[in-house]
Amino acid sequence: MHEIPQSAEEAAALIRRAPAEGWNLLATGTGAHLATGDADEGNMVRVETAGFAGIREHSAADMTVCVGAGTRLGELAEHLARAGQWLPIDPPRAEETTIGGLLAANLSGPLRASQGRARDLLLGIHTLDGRGDLIKGGGKVVKNVAGYDLPRLHIGACGGLGLILEATFQVRPRPEVEHAWVAPPCDAESAVALAFALRAAAEPGWLELAGSGVLAADGVTVVAGALGGQADVESAIASWRGIAAGGRLEENAAALRRRLADATAAADRIVLKAALLPNRLGALLAAAAEVGAAHKESSTLLAQATAGVARMLTPSIPCALAWIAALRGALEEQGGSLIVERAPSALRQALRAQTSLRGATPATIDLMRGVKASMDPHGVLAVGRLGWGI
Repeated sequence: MHEIPQSAEEAAALIRRAPAEGWNLLATGTGAHLATGDADEGNMVRVETAGFAGIREHSAADMTVCVGAGTRLGELAEHLARAGQWLPIDPPRAEETTIGGLLAANLSGPLRASQGRARDLLLGIHTLDGRGDLIKGGGKVVKNVAGYDLPRLHIGACGGLGLILEATFQVRPRPEVEHAWVAPPCDAESAVALAFALRAAAEPGWLELAGSGVLAADGVTVVAGALGGQADVESAIASWRGIAAGGRLEENAAALRRRLADATAAADRIVLKAALLPNRLGALLAAAAEVGAAHKESSTLLAQATAGVARMLTPSIPCALAWIAALRGALEEQGGSLIVERAPSALRQALRAQTSLRGATPATIDLMRGVKASMDPHGVLAVGRLGWGI
């Protein structure tokens, strides 16, 4: 079942009807990221956000923009580009991603290394809670304190704490130039060491590691992106060229960056996301590659070196389960995590029957349940999507 409200009032009326109808409402934009989340979207009533699309207000002088939740990032990028500005967030499938999806799924890409994530640029948000009441948090200026934490609650909540109507962001000047240095492929441990050496030589705009099959047939490829003024970019590339000799210059770096971001969201793949200390990334990638090779599957590894985030992609349930069995326990003991970030619905159901998609129950589970009960007292907003029954 699909509903397409054209106003906040219509959406609020849907929410208020939901308890009596037994609905579990899931806000959706283009559907580009429905493979994220724990619960299956097929059991939910979709509330499409197309009626909330559009640029509400853009103050180029103040470098802020207020935009409807149903607006695609591609549309926002075109609008901001006319003022020489951008919202420097590059999630997978950016052209299809809506503002609501960006926040609800907590999406980011390679630019996270230097520009931060949505939570770092979000100034304010308007939502409807589980009672259908309009909630406003944050504001439309950069120097804002009141209610600042409320917008962040919705980031990564999968729509379970409120239906996002619009959001206000801080924007930044578009860089003059963006180039990248692509190092020769090597083994996982050497690739991580090389990535840190490149970062020490010149702070990158983004720094990615791509496993076999992404940019090269074998090994792990390190790619360092530089963005900014012409002189600064040329200086960074010169520094990296001296460290990663034998590499190549990629002048169309923005396209390469988008390709790497999109690779983390392959439609037919199970995607596991590991979070850990960056200095342990090499050992993790080496162990993950060994498990993947043992299953003789078309598996792929990608990582953001500065963030300590790695993603493992496979079409195979046995390979995904083997990764979880081999890696999750040690990661959690070290304060890290390993979750099923994405999976097609059928594969997600099969995985859930054999393992937890989100890993160990967090110590903050009671707090999380309390927040959910406060903001969605009737349990009608994306129940189960966040995990652990929330």
